[in-house]
Amino acid sequence: MARPPLAPAPETRPTTISGWTVVDVRDGTAVLDGPDGIRMAARGDTIPGLGRVETIVRWGNRWIVGTANGLIAAP
Repeated sequence: MARPPLAPAPETRPTTISGWTVVDVRDGTAVLDGPDGIRMAARGDTIPGLGRVETIVRWGNRWIVGTANGLIAAP
């Protein structure tokens, strides 16, 4: 039985979480500024409203924090 040809999928961009920014990252801990003020979070931590912090990575000259509900970026 022949399979149908593969079609390219449209590029999907991850959701950026509004109201949150990455202020700094120090020793693997992100300093986040959100609606309730400043919070510190490391990989594996759970933040109410954001979910679990999955990754903290440097992308070019910006820090990106990936959570279960989307991305938080430096301004």
